[in-house]
Amino acid sequence: MDAGGYRDPQWWRPDDWTWLQREAITHPLFWERHGDRWYWRAMFELVPLPPAWPVYVSQAEASAFARWRGARPADPKLSFSGRRTDPRPARRAYPWGDSQPDGHARCI
Repeated sequence: MDAGGYRDPQWWRPDDWTWLQREAITHPLFWERHGDRWYWRAMFELVPLPPAWPVYVSQAEASAFARWRGARPADPKLSFSGRRTDPRPARRAYPWGDSQPDGHARCI
């Protein structure tokens, strides 16, 4: 944020830069700055944002950050693949399998 990435088109894909400009986006949607500190806007409170928290950013923002850092841009397929061990297409009723939802949260 402090390096000015939201003002520099070199980090963004052309469509992402257009989106940034059209929507006047200057920071991630759920981040707020108060004084010299960033906060994550949670449902009921503001949480001080540690610098290492890459929380609640869009795919475009994550990719631009990766380019700025000299890393490979994020790929949505990698996020999905991290949740699966079987590379074949899923043939199941729900992400967790075929059992009906029972009201208990599951981490997948």
